Amino acid sequence: MRSFNVPFFLTVAGMLFYHLSQKSIPKGMNPFLATAIAYMAGIVVCVVCAFTYPGNRSLVSALKESNWAVYVVGIEIFLDWCFVF
Repeated sequence: MRSFNVPFFLTVAGMLFYHLSQKSIPKGMNPFLATAIAYMAGIVVCVVCAFTYPGNRSLVSALKESNWAVYVVGIEIFLDWCFVF
């Protein structure tokens, strides 16, 4: 039962924090800069998690192993955000 409950509660908590924090962003703030700051915070968390991930993977090896799809996903995230405005 635990294998179902933990992801479920993490999803609900993530959605709750996302919507509460999204409503707290100042109305006059540039939405592109707000998004950039949010992604920078996410990148910091991902870098910290990457150092705790088992195995001897480094940023250089990850860059060498990545293909065009990784970069297209990044461009697609930007295009989705532009579509909102």
